[in-house]
Amino acid sequence: MPGLRFRALVEVLMGTAMRISEVLSLDRGQIDFKTAEAKIVGKGGKERVVFFTERALSWVTRYLEARSDENPALFVTGDELRRLKRPDVWRPFARHRQLAGLNKRVTPHLLRHTAATQLLFNGCPVGHIKEILGHERLETTCRYYLGLDHRAAKTAHGQYLTYDTVRENLSDQYQVASVTRDKGLILDQEFVPKLSHEAVCVTAPPVQRGGHREQLDFEISRSVGGAP
Repeated sequence: MPGLRFRALVEVLMGTAMRISEVLSLDRGQIDFKTAEAKIVGKGGKERVVFFTERALSWVTRYLEARSDENPALFVTGDELRRLKRPDVWRPFARHRQLAGLNKRVTPHLLRHTAATQLLFNGCPVGHIKEILGHERLETTCRYYLGLDHRAAKTAHGQYLTYDTVRENLSDQYQVASVTRDKGLILDQEFVPKLSHEAVCVTAPPVQRGGHREQLDFEISRSVGGAP
């Protein structure tokens, strides 16, 4: 039973991103197994809804089926007499860390942090991460998690920090005609800042005007300079 309880606890922490205090205060009757949700009172007495993964609910179900007590608490001590408390949690975390051969300290808060990071790496919008974590302010979520995805930052760096692909980028919407050395015409100053005299002469797609098709030619200044 202790091993099953610990596994269920870990799966709930990983599958909801709840704080350990929120998990330990949870009653089993609060969980709606059909909607995979639970309404809790979180940090600062703020009421919110938390969401469970299917995997987390599966382990909770196995744990509850193995119990024979009537204690309303979701997690109870081995003798099933009282609700599990923080001091009861540290020992099994330390023991399983040693069994796994991990050098890094593993804590319930680290699992919450891991869940949040996984959400971020999988492309979850930061506003949704804020709600899942129960942060009151978006700034808190951004401060701790927005700068963590170094892989995405590196991909973005390679994709967007380039000076030789203006024609390729424009070719999706325009037919590139030639490259000129005169000043040219700014088509959209916000989209293509005029930072040099080198311009790309493009031909816009034909437009319907006054019952006949009209070909519009533009020159768009190429961004190659050093604006801040």
